[in-house]
Parts: sequence; structure tokens; C-alpha cells
Amino acid sequence: HSNGSGVHSNNGDTAEEALRVHRVTLDGRQMLIKEPLEAPQISLIEGFLSKEEQDFLIKLGTPRLKASLVFERGELVIAKYRSSRTAWIRTEEGGEMLTRIERRISLLTGLDLRWSEETQIGFYAAGDLGRYEPHFDWGIAGEVNRDFKHAKDAGGRAATFLMYLRDVPDGGHTVFTETDLAVTPKAGSAVFWYNLHPNQTGDIHTRHGSCPVVQGE
Repeated sequence: HSNGSGVHSNNGDTAEEALRVHRVTLDGRQMLIKEPLEAPQISLIEGFLSKEEQDFLIKLGTPRLKASLVFERGELVIAKYRSSRTAWIRTEEGGEMLTRIERRISLLTGLDLRWSEETQIGFYAAGDLGRYEPHFDWGIAGEVNRDFKHAKDAGGRAATFLMYLRDVPDGGHTVFTETDLAVTPKAGSAVFWYNLHPNQTGDIHTRHGSCPVVQGE
């Protein structure tokens, strides 16, 4: 199971000394936010989701899971470098529970989610060594993808908010390859990062991947 911090440097040492830590209370939930000093655009959030919310998202997403797709040249395609299944959930499909989660994301990040994509549920399982090789959410090196069609004039992916719905006994870490940061999947926790600089160029420090799930899902 996940350790207390869920944060490691790639050499295996706990990276507590390299974190800025503070507590916040939002929506009645107490959260611990950790910001790696060497990766100021990345925030690690413990206690973001309740167990009820985790179970709700799993139940809502599971029947809708399909082979994961990625954006390439403005098109959604299946890629060999991503082994997982995905479901997309509109806010109205998730009712009051998803509305509450999205409101909490907005309060925590200060972002207007009217411009966001639908909530994506990703399923990575040990049976197929679920993984996602290192990539940028904002596009490819030197080219920001601005071809998203979920909203008029949507622009590039300014930020990503990743939530973990289950503990993973072995594997499944989210690794930021340019910052020596590995995050252990811990149910209810989240990772938030800005993909783009204020000038709308892609931040190369957000290159990340999902390690293969060896045990669990």
C-alpha cells in the first residue's frame, strides 16, 4: 500500500525535505498539499476525495470503459504506448456528486471548469500491465495541441488534475521524468499541475508517465 507521503525521488529516498507543505480545508474536507521545490508547477494533494466519492466514480465509470485513446494531430487514436481503458463522464451524467467534486477542484485550483474537458476515468490493471509511457498532456515537444473540440475556442490544455481512486499494492506510480519525482497511487489523493507557461508555451517539466501496474488496479 501507499506510504504516508506518497512522494519519492527516483533514487528511492523519501523527498519530504524537498517539499513545501501546507493544509487547507475546502468543502468540509481537510487536505494536505505538498509542492516539490524543484517542480513549482506540480501540487500533491492528500485527502481530496472521500471514500464515498471514490466508489461513486468507479461505479459510474466502469460500465463505460473502452480502449484508451490519445490525441495525435487533432484526432483520437489508439496508441501502443498507452495500455488502459477509459470512460468519459459529462457533469450532468454524474449528478450532484460529480458537480460537488468539480466545484472542489475549481475552488482549489482557481480554474473555471466550464472550459474543461469531460471527467476522464482511467483504468490501469495488472492483468495487462496497464501503463502510459512518458508524454506531455499539452502536445508533443515544441508543439502545443490546440485542436481540442470539447468547447468553442477551447485552446490548449492549461492544466491537469489527476485523482487516484484506489491504492495500488505494486506499481502504477506517476513519474515526472524531468523533475526526479515519483508519486505513489493513494486512494483519495490527487496531483495537480499546470501544463502551459503564462505565455502559452508547453512546460517540459510536466513530462510524465504511468508505470506498469504489477499488482492491483
